[in-house]
This record gives sequence, C-alpha cells and structure tokens, in this order.
Amino acid sequence: MPLSSNSLFHYTKGGMDAICGILENGFRVAYNKEYHIHTVAKGSVDYNNEALNNSEYYQSAPHYGERHYLHIPMVSFCDIPINLINRHLEKYGTPSPTVYDPRQKIGYAIGMSKNWAIRNKLHPLMYIIPGSELAKTLDAGIDRDILLSLKVTDPENSYNQHEKYMEPTPMNRETNLLIDNKGNIFPKIALYSKLLGFRHHVFGEEGDKFMDEREWRFVPMDAKIIHEHEYAESGNTVRNYFFSVRSNAEKALESAKVKGYPNLEFNIDDITHIIVGLDSEISKTVDHLYSIYKKTCCNRNINVFLVL
Repeated sequence: MPLSSNSLFHYTKGGMDAICGILENGFRVAYNKEYHIHTVAKGSVDYNNEALNNSEYYQSAPHYGERHYLHIPMVSFCDIPINLINRHLEKYGTPSPTVYDPRQKIGYAIGMSKNWAIRNKLHPLMYIIPGSELAKTLDAGIDRDILLSLKVTDPENSYNQHEKYMEPTPMNRETNLLIDNKGNIFPKIALYSKLLGFRHHVFGEEGDKFMDEREWRFVPMDAKIIHEHEYAESGNTVRNYFFSVRSNAEKALESAKVKGYPNLEFNIDDITHIIVGLDSEISKTVDHLYSIYKKTCCNRNINVFLVL
C-alpha cells in the first residue's frame, strides 16, 4: 500500500460553495499563522501543558515562555492516499447534515496532479522536532538584531513600552533570503518548515502530529511575511508592549491584504479528484464542471466521489 498519493488534496470546510468557487476562480491565497523556527528551536511551543512546563527540558530552555510566529500567505495541500484520509477528516471535515452526531464528518476536497504542483513551485514541508539541532541550526541563520531596536520605552515610565510599527514588504525573488515586516532576515526554507508535532504528542500521546498531514505548500514569490511574538504570561512590565506587538501584527496583516495575491490557477487537465460530502452533490459537481469547461469536460476522467 503506497504511503503517498499521485495527487495532492486541498481540503475545505466551506462545503459545495467552496468547491464551486475553487473550480471557477482557482485556490485563494490566505494568511496562516505558523510557529517561527526560533520558537521551535527553543522548544517553547507547548507551554500550555503544565507537566511539560515543569520539566527540566523546558525550564532550561532560553527565553522560556516566549513564542514567535510567522503569518505566511499560502495554499496548503496534503499528500495522503484516499484510503487513509478518514483521520484527516476528523480535523478538517464538515459535520454531516444527515447524521445527528457532530463527530461524523464529511469531506470536501479537490485533488491536483503532482506535475501541476511542481510546475507551480509547490514544495513538501520539512518537519522539525522541537529543540533539535536542526531547528537550532536554522534558527542560527536568522539575522534578527533589528527586532530589539523596535522596542521603544518611555524614558519617564519604564512600564510604558511599545513596538514601533513596520510596514510589510514583499520577498526578494532573486535571493534565497527573505525579510519579514520587522526587518528580520532568514532563509526561505523557513517558509517550508513546520513543527513535527507537539512534543508530548510526538513522543507517545494522542494528538496532532503535523507530519501526518504530509503538507505541500504554495507561497507566492512576492509574499509579505508578518512577524508576531508573545509571552505565556505578560506582567505589567511587558503587557503594554505585547499589546502593541499584537496590534502591529494585525495592522500589518490588514495592510498586506489590501492588495492581496492572485489566486493559484489551474485548468481541467490538472484536476484528478473531487471529493464531496453528499451523494446528491456528485451530479451537481459534474454539472458545474461542464458549465465551466463546456465540451472540454467531456474528454476528461475526473473522479467525483464520496468518502465514507
């Protein structure tokens, strides 16, 4: 049994409306909040877990309790064979309208060929263990000295601190480096890296193991990357500062969304599968395909089916 698919699937919680929208307009690029490689390297991604917070592993980590994030514009796909997607639907599926059980999920997804994915510069993610040497090596490649210079303190009141706002700028297409809205410079591979899973899940307990999603990611070449960071507990000395950090991140995101990004496009030859949630939606999907692609659709073998 293969552990990967010949297709990449984009799942949506938007039901048939989302499927029809994608078929008509392509995949919409949206910002997603991801753990920064700096936080992964420090192993401080699980501070809401009391047992781990009290462990020597976390207490010895520098900057304990601090978390950094990157807001990245992307379209995500997963490389999971159809016969293995039921677990995935538990997280990304939609409650069935015909079954009185919110745990019973139905799925909506579009499968695309891997040739299309490679042509459009999608890339599988590299999954990283929190606190590992690889995470620390990637973190060491980040130039973030400017981050400290953005912190402004009122000379008459040390409690009154705020972060200077920086407008987001597009990535440089010509280099392997990128710059976020705060001026931190780091390798583009950071956009295609992800936490393997929360440490207590990776090492034995049930829960999210992000590697199970086998994610492939599309990131626009002119992406504007937004940085945000926070503490697990903010005392008076940093509360105002981190309020301004969060406010600046929201402001930068709104600024980046004004222009937005073009949709990720495809043609009918690139579609391999369409998954819908109800039997009645199969014929609706076929009719919708025909209305968009007219006679071209008659010459294509696209699998439209349910996942039971």
